[in-house]
Order: sequence, then structure tokens, then C-alpha cells
Amino acid sequence: MSDQSRGSSQSDFPTFIQAERKQDLEGAELCVLGVPFDHALSRQRPICLGPLALREKSLVVNNYSLGTYPWFYKLSDSFKVIDYGDLTFSIDDHTPRILDSLAETTGSIIRASASVLALGGAHTISIGTIRAYRKRFGRLSLLHLDAHNDIVNRPGASFHNGSWAWDVVQEGWVAPERSAQVYVRTCMHPYSQSPLGYNVIWAKEAIDMGWSLLAQGLRSLFGSHPVYLSFDIDAVDCCYAPGTGTPSAGGPSSFEVLSLLHALRGLNIVGADVVEVNPDFDRRNDVTSLVGAHVAINLLYLLAEARTRSAEGSRSQFPR
Repeated sequence: MSDQSRGSSQSDFPTFIQAERKQDLEGAELCVLGVPFDHALSRQRPICLGPLALREKSLVVNNYSLGTYPWFYKLSDSFKVIDYGDLTFSIDDHTPRILDSLAETTGSIIRASASVLALGGAHTISIGTIRAYRKRFGRLSLLHLDAHNDIVNRPGASFHNGSWAWDVVQEGWVAPERSAQVYVRTCMHPYSQSPLGYNVIWAKEAIDMGWSLLAQGLRSLFGSHPVYLSFDIDAVDCCYAPGTGTPSAGGPSSFEVLSLLHALRGLNIVGADVVEVNPDFDRRNDVTSLVGAHVAINLLYLLAEARTRSAEGSRSQFPR
């Protein structure tokens, strides 16, 4: 990574789960896109190193030939997976311009009939990817796993990682009444309600419910609607994921969140991201990056299986 740009010097980077690094989208079905973005942060940098850390740890998680537990099959045996590399932008670019570029890149991948897993970077990147998916699928359901609601209302201010979930509703890209924010444990609004209409499942409620019943409730809420899944690594309790800008106690274990993700098989998940991994703060043998890589691989499996069901039910949704 040069001093002048982010994502421009990638030849020596590892690829996610050893997928081929290429930007030729012919035949691609699953596409991993790094977004080393930290411009719109409320706290510490450099979270731009998150995509590289997630790629490195994916090689540990996906180190065996039979797939990743508990999926028991290898993605590349059934799907064409590529690592697109990182979104390239100048360190002098303003946030709106970078998000426009991200939306354009994501949109081009979607139009080529591939599903995108974005690796952040700050949570602000969800604005760019959701914008692209909104153009393809209409108003989306959002499944937002996070210790924070990220619904700070900042009228007239630029995009921000604490306000993106407000922005995507105000722009009309997300339907809050059929969306959920899960494992929240910071009070950005009164406990009993969300000013935007999101269904908020607070951390204590979610943990008391258990991942199996929680998954059932989310299935009931989302039905067959297209879902964008955004996973902030600080959704996981800080003892399992200390390497992030705003770690928070009182959250679920890595086992609980990974079990929940596996139980979400069957949802129409069309796009996803993993954000806010900061390897500079990972003081426990890169444990946060490792948990983040597990999460990212689970999301890739969910995207893959949603594609299969979509193709079986409607060949036109992902034309070959």
C-alpha cells in the first residue's frame, strides 16, 4: 500500500480463502472485495488494514480440503469464487466520492451476476454497497449485527460510521420495518423504540433467546425479501474481539454468532460485509481478525446457498 493510495499495491497480498485474484468477472459467482477505508471514523485508525488481516486469517480458517466447519463442503468445488482485490482510491479523496466509487464497483460486479462480500474498513462502506444492491433489488431488508445502532442523526454533516444506518433509511434504500439490528448494547435511542422503525433485538434479549430461536424470529421477519447482512466485528463481546475501534462488553461469544449465521441458511441474503476489524488493536494473537475471517467465510457460504435457491426458483435473478 503506497503513501498515495489505498488498494493500489496488491500483487503480494494473500487472497481470501486462496481464491484467484482477478477482476475479470466472466463466470464469477462469489466476489470478495476489499475496502480499506477509514476516512469517516469516529475514533481510532488505521482500520484500513482490516481487509488484509481478514484475508490472512482466512487462510488459517480455510486450511483444510473439506471445507469450513460446520458447512462440510468446499465452496470452490461448487462455485466460482474470486478475490477482486481492493477498491482503489486516493487518500485525498473525500468520503462521498469514495462511496460513489464503491457503489459503482459493486454495481458492476452485481450486473455481472456475482454476489459481493465486502471486507472493511469502516462501517461507512455499507452505504456504498447497499446503494448498489438497492438499484438491483429494490428496497432491502437489513440484518445489522452490531453493538451499536449507528443511527446518529447528523443533519448536513458528511457520512459517518455512526450514522450510516440512519442514512440508508433516509435515502430509501432500506425498509426498517422488515429489518433488524441485533446484539445492540449502546443507547443511541430510548430502549423501547427505534426512531426509524428498525426492529432492535438488544444483546441481553438476543443472548437470553439463544441463537436457534433468534434465527427463527429473523426468518419470520424477513421471509423471502432480499436481505443485506452487515456484520460489525464489535457485535462480538470484546473478550473475543478486542481489535476494533469501539469494543463493547456484554455481547455474544464467537460460538454464538457463528451458530446464528449457520442457522440463517434459507434467507435470501443477496449481499454482505464484515467491517471494523482493526489489527493494530488486536493484542491477543490476532484473535479479532481470526473471528472476523470465520464470520466472513460463513457469510460467503450464506451468499452461495442463497444463489442456489434463487437460481432454482427464478433463473432470471442471476442470469448465466
